[in-house]
Amino acid sequence: MIRRIAICSGLFSICLHFVGCATEAPVLESALTTDDSKPTTVQLDQAVHFSTPEGASAVVPAGSYEVKTVGAAALQLAPSGGAPLVIAAAPSAHAYRAGQTEPLAVVMPGDDEDTQYLLFVQTDGAGLEAVGSYSGIQTRAPGLLISPGQSQLYVQTKAMSSSLRSKSKDIVEVGQAPTLSAPVVITAGPNVTYFQECVGLSGYVSSIVTMRIVSLMQEDRPMVARGDAASPRIVLTANPGQLPPQAVPQD
Repeated sequence: MIRRIAICSGLFSICLHFVGCATEAPVLESALTTDDSKPTTVQLDQAVHFSTPEGASAVVPAGSYEVKTVGAAALQLAPSGGAPLVIAAAPSAHAYRAGQTEPLAVVMPGDDEDTQYLLFVQTDGAGLEAVGSYSGIQTRAPGLLISPGQSQLYVQTKAMSSSLRSKSKDIVEVGQAPTLSAPVVITAGPNVTYFQECVGLSGYVSSIVTMRIVSLMQEDRPMVARGDAASPRIVLTANPGQLPPQAVPQD
């Protein structure tokens, strides 16, 4: 109990130190961000040279692309608001089973600094793979991908992040940004000091501080802030109209 009070008091002290005692609550933006990409979206940090199905060179500029299959031996990369590009690909010899419930696309480095790979995996584990280079020098044919063990790791990571994103449903969008609030009520203890009244009445007890206090009250279980695929960021707001005067919680 003493440890909980000390930690909670510390959080209130930090909050008051930065914002002071005033009558208007600020809007606090957290550093927590969510990945808004789809399972079939890939990001290229710089331009990559691939080959077209006809054998010509195709330069794919840096940017974000939505990937899908085109027939049995090609992949289409569609940028947002731009014309799609079609590159040559080959069926994977390895089946990628990572529990995915929808197709996945991943990019990964090769065994040298110049090589870049693109892998598209269906829900049944069948894959199409393409190989490109930063320099434009093609030293390998499509299909000679990096080791199955390494590429499997990339697929599993993408499948896991996509699964977590699809299960995140607790953010309510308000305008362009969602708002995260703690659905709890913290009641004032019997010994409310002026310091605690100042913090509570001025509205500077933010949602993130509230959630931290709740986590301490719930046997130190962590509280998790979750976002959805359409949310580029999570905004935490302090609304004195929704929160009663705060004080250190009592067991």
